[in-house]
Amino acid sequence: MGIFSFLKKKVEEQQVKEIVVLPRGELLGWIEKKKEEHRNKEEVFLLPFNERIGILVRELESEIEVIEGLDISDRKVEERVKAIVRKNLKNYIMYLRKMIVQLKNINKREEFIEKVNEAINDFEIKSNISYQKASFLVGKDIQGTKKIIRKFLVDLGKILKESKGELEEFEVIDSIDKDAFKIKGIKEERASILKSLNEDDNRLQELGQNLKKKLKEIDDLRGSEKFKAEEKKKKVLEAMKKDLNKDINNLHMLIDFKGLLRFYHQFEKEMKLVKEYQDNFRLAIKSLKFDKLMDLLKEAKLENPKVFGLMQIIEDKEKTIAETTFEDFGVDVMTRDSESIRDDISRVNIEKTAKDKKIKIFNESLGNIFEKVKEALGKISVELK
Repeated sequence: MGIFSFLKKKVEEQQVKEIVVLPRGELLGWIEKKKEEHRNKEEVFLLPFNERIGILVRELESEIEVIEGLDISDRKVEERVKAIVRKNLKNYIMYLRKMIVQLKNINKREEFIEKVNEAINDFEIKSNISYQKASFLVGKDIQGTKKIIRKFLVDLGKILKESKGELEEFEVIDSIDKDAFKIKGIKEERASILKSLNEDDNRLQELGQNLKKKLKEIDDLRGSEKFKAEEKKKKVLEAMKKDLNKDINNLHMLIDFKGLLRFYHQFEKEMKLVKEYQDNFRLAIKSLKFDKLMDLLKEAKLENPKVFGLMQIIEDKEKTIAETTFEDFGVDVMTRDSESIRDDISRVNIEKTAKDKKIKIFNESLGNIFEKVKEALGKISVELK
């Protein structure tokens, strides 16, 4: 036995309700308003249910008194049978009292149907064996409890049928209240991300303007006469460095190292210098200069005007290169700054892409939740737009 079957029956003649159109933007406020309405009328809604439970409890308590007063001592059966019946009558009364306690403790509309159904089903399952064993002798005396419970279920079914519209609205609002909480949370998080995206757009606009300004500064600088003059000076210097490199190679080939080695082969110190110049010419002239080399050549009577002349040319070019300076226009710094701005733009765009994906997910989630809510609201003649 149970009461869910009454809920599942369709009302044959229902009054057609007028469809209420509810804009999505007003959903959360509408739900809060409905919840307040339900809180105010919940006590009134439960009144007929509680009154009927009160009647059931009084009737069962009356039946318990009757059962407790049964005297089976004069029944013409074995004492063993009487003992079994007494024991099971006691158990049956225990289950009745337990069900009464469960029914009295039902005070919430959300759990009313479930708790009533649970209490009665629990009673029927647990008391069935005791009822069967006791009814062997006192079946007519205890069957009143069954009739009382059946009558209660019929009456409860009628009350549920009469309250079907209100009950359905209660259930729909209860079910979509959780969805409303999700919608609110998603909307708040989405709004936060949309605000962040707007800040990203402003940041990108600012970075774009800064980059444009920085690139213009670089272009203007590169186009100035002073910068062009410095660039021309750099090219001249680079050409001089190349010529210097050729001069050093030529000088190395002009020097008669074989003659120097023959002349100084018996002089260890001088021989070591000759070897150093011969084997590591560039490094030697950098560290030892030309003075020692010139002394070695003069001592060995291997002077060569071309060699000495080329040495002078090399020294002059090295001095010019060393003393040449360039004005620092800050182009390298500005170029690094522009690259840094580009990196910032790239980073912001990557973050924007991730946020856009989140917004898409949020919109899909909201769409799914709204469809679920729309379907639920349709049951109470509310059309979500």
